[in-house]
Amino acid sequence: RRAIVGETDLQTVNPLLAKEWNYEKNTTLTPSQVTFGSGKKVWWKCSKGHEWQASVSNRHKGRGCPICTSERHTSFPEYALLYYLQKCDLDVIHSYKAKGYELDIYIPSKKIAIEYDGGYWHKNKENKDLQKNKKCVKDGIKLYRIREELPSLNDSSVDYIIQNNQVDLEKILKEILSKIVSENIEIDLKKDIISIENLRVHTEKENSFAFYNQEIAKEWNYEKNGKLKPENFLSNSGKKVWWKCKKGHEWQTSIQNRNKGLGCPYCSGRYAIKGETDLQTVNPTLAGEWYYERNNGLTPADVLPNTAKKIWWKCNKGHEWQATVNSRTSGSGCPYCSGRYAIKGETDLQTLNPTLAGEWYYERNNGLTPADVLPSSNKKVWWICTQGHEWQAIIGNRIKGHGCPECAKQKRMRNKNKTQ
Repeated sequence: RRAIVGETDLQTVNPLLAKEWNYEKNTTLTPSQVTFGSGKKVWWKCSKGHEWQASVSNRHKGRGCPICTSERHTSFPEYALLYYLQKCDLDVIHSYKAKGYELDIYIPSKKIAIEYDGGYWHKNKENKDLQKNKKCVKDGIKLYRIREELPSLNDSSVDYIIQNNQVDLEKILKEILSKIVSENIEIDLKKDIISIENLRVHTEKENSFAFYNQEIAKEWNYEKNGKLKPENFLSNSGKKVWWKCKKGHEWQTSIQNRNKGLGCPYCSGRYAIKGETDLQTVNPTLAGEWYYERNNGLTPADVLPNTAKKIWWKCNKGHEWQATVNSRTSGSGCPYCSGRYAIKGETDLQTLNPTLAGEWYYERNNGLTPADVLPSSNKKVWWICTQGHEWQAIIGNRIKGHGCPECAKQKRMRNKNKTQ
């Protein structure tokens, strides 16, 4: 049915929800043109900038941003529970942290807890839920569970099954409240939806990263984070955002990492500060051997002298090789010039001992050739003699005169026969 502007349209009935209307993706359609109960699927955009599609009716029933929900693990039904329990003047604690486990809602005076098991988060987590049941029994806590599109645990908890339906939720809320308080509490989700949403906003603001970590929140990089604000996130959020310390250094890391005490990577010496602690500044001579063409845009001004990152180098004789920056800083030079690697046409086996190189078994050495190795190498490779015998031996041992073992064996046999 068509919306009556000023009466049944979404903008009038639920202005808070209408603020999340994605005008860009919904083109000409506005929240004043649809009813709050419309099944039409439209685009939404939350305060954090997440975009998704959902029907108007599902949003009005309390379905929030799926990305935000996945970050905080808290849904509308859980806040609805909290809202009506608070109306009963009970000592309700939201997200109660017990010893070794957490409860969505806990009433200490009655030793009663309520868990809302969302289908998305509790799917295939039956064992974990059963473990929590055991802990509640041990601590003398009566546990009620509302399980969204999930089977009953058939355990110590009192389980209520909900098929993601507003009518089901109201019925279950009434039943649970009747077991906790004697007074009759009116439950009307349609009427109270804005109050419940306001409770969610207020609660999340109190539990936000900005509230609990005011000093760290001062390093929030508002320019690079766009519409994202520190009050939009919980302290344990895994969201990676931009930061800016008081010295002006900018970097990206998760809110969770900052909450754990991870500070500015430049000030702490984990990242190079250009013009101060970078390789180019600290060791310009070594930086002169940096092989720019093969390092994919990385420069000596981007790395610390003690980094274990492996990069490409090129000496003044044109030799190219890979080595970690810290090994170079410690004095490791060109492996070709120092005789550790073979220089083709100069120090390789093919050049220095072409006769021995003639016994190189190319088919079995996986692309390695006598031009790639030093005559003194300890590498074991495959050989094939003029008689077609195949064997493995260290290159350095071959240089010392070790030949084909099969030919040597046959020679011994011939000599033995001559003496008999």
